[in-house]
Amino acid sequence: MDKETTRKMGSSEFQAWQTPRPFFEAVERLMVEKYGLFFDGENPFFELDAAASADNRLAQKFFSEERSGLVEEWHGRVWCNPPYNQLKAFALKAFQESQERGALVALLIPARTDTAAFQDIVSRAAEIRFIRGRLSFTRPEDQGASDPAVFPSALVIFDRDAKDRRVVFWNWRDGGAQLEAFAEPKINTFIQGLNSTIL
Repeated sequence: MDKETTRKMGSSEFQAWQTPRPFFEAVERLMVEKYGLFFDGENPFFELDAAASADNRLAQKFFSEERSGLVEEWHGRVWCNPPYNQLKAFALKAFQESQERGALVALLIPARTDTAAFQDIVSRAAEIRFIRGRLSFTRPEDQGASDPAVFPSALVIFDRDAKDRRVVFWNWRDGGAQLEAFAEPKINTFIQGLNSTIL
């Protein structure tokens, strides 16, 4: 990875990074297994991509810069790989739409546990999956070329109907192998530990 790409990936200068397709397909399989929902493999599992463009959308319906997902309602099964310069706003939106409208939201974000967004909002999710290794993001104009991200990632699931909350270490490449770190009530100890670092 050249220095310019590294700088842009770690900054807010360019926000249209595309979700790696193999990873997205692993998420679809996970959601089908987890929720027992029908999926024929031909049409996208997710009904809405809440932060996308016509070039990189992962659902038939999508919200873009022109029609912001931050002001529209989210319904059904929602995928969101948000622009990271608006991460806190999208995380809050995902939580609210799940609680108020029952949206099932899968949010892909940097695993920056020291941030206010992670500690104040992401910690309320039904499930947090810390992803092994670095994902390789692309831009549509790069024609498939990709480089590993400069940050670790987490898949965050907001589901108001979840009976408990879980934190999982997930090796999505190895057949979805996972190690459950803890579930409730131990997760409350984890969250308290995160909150204790807030200045």
